[in-house]
Amino acid sequence: KLGDYKNALNYQLLAIELEESISGKDSIEVAKLLMNLESIYKRGQLYLPKEKFDEVLDINRRILKIQKNEYGINNIHVAATYQNIASLYSNKANWQEAIKLRKKAIDIVSRAEDSKDFHTTVIDYKGFLFLQIAPDLVNTGNLIEAKSYALKGLDIKRKINNDNEDIAYAYESL
Repeated sequence: KLGDYKNALNYQLLAIELEESISGKDSIEVAKLLMNLESIYKRGQLYLPKEKFDEVLDINRRILKIQKNEYGINNIHVAATYQNIASLYSNKANWQEAIKLRKKAIDIVSRAEDSKDFHTTVIDYKGFLFLQIAPDLVNTGNLIEAKSYALKGLDIKRKINNDNEDIAYAYESL
């Protein structure tokens, strides 16, 4: 039933428990199932309820640990998890921590290679990360660095993307 988050959560937790018994607690399959929990906790809303922050942060840290062990540090999946954690901090107005984590993600994608099982290319994701860090920098008053990242993101999006929505978002970041 659509919107039945309580049952969705119960079934997701059962799936995680089952997968842990099959492939181990630190398998990449478990990490993939853990990634869905945040969506369920949001209950169809854009933002995570405040009372779920610590739990979702712990889940993302667990995912990160599994991914580092499975893929190594210089992998786009690892960078994406750093980005997810940074977004949690940004939503709680902890922009300094968000900036630190987004810069780590940018550093990782600067060394990563494209992955067949990731939704976009490394260069496209790097442009996305540049556009994600810019608002956090604005919120800390670092307008010059924010503009620099926004321009880098716009440059990448223009070169590789015909998606007007991505380009409009890049201009909005300026």
